[in-house]
Amino acid sequence: MRRQNLWHNYLIYSIAVLALLFSTAHASGPSNQKSVQGVSIYLGVVPASVVIDHDPEHPERKMHGGTPRDSHYEHVMVALFDEQSGKRITEAEVTAKVSRPGLQPIRKKLEPMAISGAMTFGNYFKMAEDGTYRVEVKISHPGKTGAVKAVFEHEHKYRH
Repeated sequence: MRRQNLWHNYLIYSIAVLALLFSTAHASGPSNQKSVQGVSIYLGVVPASVVIDHDPEHPERKMHGGTPRDSHYEHVMVALFDEQSGKRITEAEVTAKVSRPGLQPIRKKLEPMAISGAMTFGNYFKMAEDGTYRVEVKISHPGKTGAVKAVFEHEHKYRH
């Protein structure tokens, strides 16, 4: 049963990450995509719990200081593309602030992470309650003057 659960979690996580990674910069604009100042920003939010059952030596278990054991954490990720060329932006400083009315906002650096050879940026954020979370992303990268900022709304349903 544990092996089947491990495989199921890995499959869900892989599909979510691959969907984020292989989105093109010119796809029509779903709510998880914004174009700001020539940068296409794709947001992905997946439960952190899908990587908990990975082998302790698996690289994803070590990302961002280790996978949180608390079931209320989500893995917030962004993929960045130059809108004009469609090329992935791999060198950037990215931060995110996750907030919800009545809760203290959480601001963290989104750390660079290569999955299947493609660079994205991510970190774990606690989302303990159902509802709409505001995810503010700030990006600074070579070749751009000033920071690029985007705001996303994420409808969160806690998975018991």
